[in-house]
Amino acid sequence: MLSILTPEGRANPCPALAELRRTEPVCHHAGFNTYFLTRFPDRQAVLTDPEFHGTDHARLRRLAGGAFSARRVAALRPTVRDITARLLNSPHPRRTWPHPARPAATPSACGPSRNCR
Repeated sequence: MLSILTPEGRANPCPALAELRRTEPVCHHAGFNTYFLTRFPDRQAVLTDPEFHGTDHARLRRLAGGAFSARRVAALRPTVRDITARLLNSPHPRRTWPHPARPAATPSACGPSRNCR
């Protein structure tokens, strides 16, 4: 099985993510003790299904929704990129990076609209 945790997988995670979508649409990761939904329609179904969110979660989403509107998130994007690049490029004793910070491909970046199938 391909892995996005190898150097090759980090450089180009799309083949590994495509394999996961094909073979394990619901993937349990013991190391993170969590489940990953590898297909966009499955993630969207879970995120929009009220049964997956308790009343506290729904109340908090309503309270925080305005702070994370599409317009607000778009306005924050340059700041978040700058902070991320600065943190990733700063020396840290427990981390070694073979390359300077660059935008990484993510499952959403390798979604159905991309050439990562």
